[in-house]
Amino acid sequence: MGYSDLLGLALQTRSPQQFRRYGAVGKTTVTVEMSSGQRVDLLDFETLPGPINIGDPEYHSPRPVFIPAVEMMGHLKGFAELYDEYELDFDETFRDITGLLKIRRRTPAPGYEAVVRQIETQALEGTVVFDEEEDRYYLTRGDFKLAMTLVAEGLRKIASLHTLLVNGSIKQGTILFWDEPDANLNPVLMDEVVQALVAVARTGVQVFIATHSYIFLEEIADETKKGEVRYFGFEKTENGVTVNGFDTLPELQPNPILRQYESLYNRQIERAFAGNPPQ
Repeated sequence: MGYSDLLGLALQTRSPQQFRRYGAVGKTTVTVEMSSGQRVDLLDFETLPGPINIGDPEYHSPRPVFIPAVEMMGHLKGFAELYDEYELDFDETFRDITGLLKIRRRTPAPGYEAVVRQIETQALEGTVVFDEEEDRYYLTRGDFKLAMTLVAEGLRKIASLHTLLVNGSIKQGTILFWDEPDANLNPVLMDEVVQALVAVARTGVQVFIATHSYIFLEEIADETKKGEVRYFGFEKTENGVTVNGFDTLPELQPNPILRQYESLYNRQIERAFAGNPPQ
């Protein structure tokens, strides 16, 4: 979402910067190729946990936030200490998100109170509370208090978004990457998550989402206006992976999600009319 912001960032990139995260598989670099043929490395994460410099020395963006597909809200207790002490087969994005979720702040950044309230009343139906002594989060609903380890994973994902908004990790200028927010999420809550993400994007947060859910994509298309979202399809070819961008969901190609739905529909039609073809 917020494609125009992404384009603005790319146009301000004047000198190569590098995106590095060190983990079990080594270095990762994200490069952008302009229409002119110029290639630039977009983000420099070496200065974390401070702001990142995107080409222009006078342009600074708040620390980017990456929410992995594996939910970590219910696994905070002792994870950071264990990760820092021992070599684990988790990449640094897991360590990063656990650190961000533990930042203490009583109120969200200005302008995000309404989004936080929406998440609490419509999605969580409660509030998220951190117990300092037990070093874990709880979901509270009135007098009822439930440890996050016992809360459904989809709700823990929503609680993570809520917490990152409350503690100021997500604010105007933040680049938010969320890998499969729909994974293990109750389908009836997808519209609530999409509404929250769209509201956040409209405040000046650059949001990147990777999803395999047709429902989630349709919810985004239904909630956004023309120009607010850009859809990208990735396709593996003999020359590597190609990326195609489109302004509307029906244009998206390749669309393996829709292709699989069509395959399922055709198989169901064939079974329904087996031995009794339509006239």
